[in-house]
Amino acid sequence: MKTLIFSDTHLSHLFDKAKYDYLSEIIDMSDHVIINGDLWEGYFTTFDLFVNSEWRRLFPLLKSKNAVYLHGNHDSPERFDVDERTGYFSVKYGVEHELLLTGKRYVIEHGDRLLSKNSNGRLRQLIKRPTRFHTYAAHAINALDYISYKGFANCIVTQPLNNRLKMTASGILDDAYLVTSHTHYSELDEVSRYINTGANRFGYGNYLLINDEGHELVSVRY
Repeated sequence: MKTLIFSDTHLSHLFDKAKYDYLSEIIDMSDHVIINGDLWEGYFTTFDLFVNSEWRRLFPLLKSKNAVYLHGNHDSPERFDVDERTGYFSVKYGVEHELLLTGKRYVIEHGDRLLSKNSNGRLRQLIKRPTRFHTYAAHAINALDYISYKGFANCIVTQPLNNRLKMTASGILDDAYLVTSHTHYSELDEVSRYINTGANRFGYGNYLLINDEGHELVSVRY
């Protein structure tokens, strides 16, 4: 049994053949799939445009792997219009999931909710629906994300966020791993029992594989 966990693809209605081929390959090689948030980008497209785009070619493959779809902050039903068509590509839709495999327990969620609990929950309440300002901000963040992937260290901001998520990991049961994403900074910390699956953008791929031999965090170019 091979379980694939990936996140932060930030797909829009625009199609990327190289990214499609990469996602198809890693999904096809797995027996079960968990999408850990920000599958599509709510600031750049709509759910309706996304599900009717060429990305729908992935849907039968995802459904055949009994995909679990956990939303993040960029595809959240609290901020964007999402409907029952999540069932086109997933058998479960929610915010968190627990997986018991190879004698290990994995607590999985995107991570934005955990960070808001730790610090500024009020901010999450304020941004129920995106305004034009939030859309502009998302474009600016996207540009910075692109720059960081292309050569600048992106750990100045994201590593401290991962450290805050590790504090949450220390509060769960000793036999469980906390698996998040959100920060786009992939990390496997066995001491803290914390895993961040990173992002899949700009030709850089990151995902977690869990099988009978344990778990492995994989980073590739596509």
